[in-house]
Amino acid sequence: MTMARMIMIGTFSEKGVRGLMTNDLDREAIVKKTCEAVGVKFVSFDILQGPFDFMAVAEGNAEQGVAMKGAVSLSGDFEQIHLCTSISLDAVRSNVKKIMGTYTPPSGSLNLRCHGSFPLP
Repeated sequence: MTMARMIMIGTFSEKGVRGLMTNDLDREAIVKKTCEAVGVKFVSFDILQGPFDFMAVAEGNAEQGVAMKGAVSLSGDFEQIHLCTSISLDAVRSNVKKIMGTYTPPSGSLNLRCHGSFPLP
């Protein structure tokens, strides 16, 4: 499987904030140990100021990322956790070009205007 850069960003629950403020546990070391448990390469962990409370960056596959998110969510210490995976825009563009060369939509004609998040080439 291909290793991808995964970004986990989220917010702590009231229970999580209470624990964060009242104990001296090294959160970065805990996140690193969690990554290592499933063979994920730890990159970084940061506490944030703003709409999100933390961000963890690691390299692994989708199954490992979903497993980590699921396991830590069970603690009840998080309000929300978003798992984002970085992608290669060049690879996406290449695949779009391949699809556009072969795909015929139900209407019979392609509308090449921007749809959703990505403009079509």
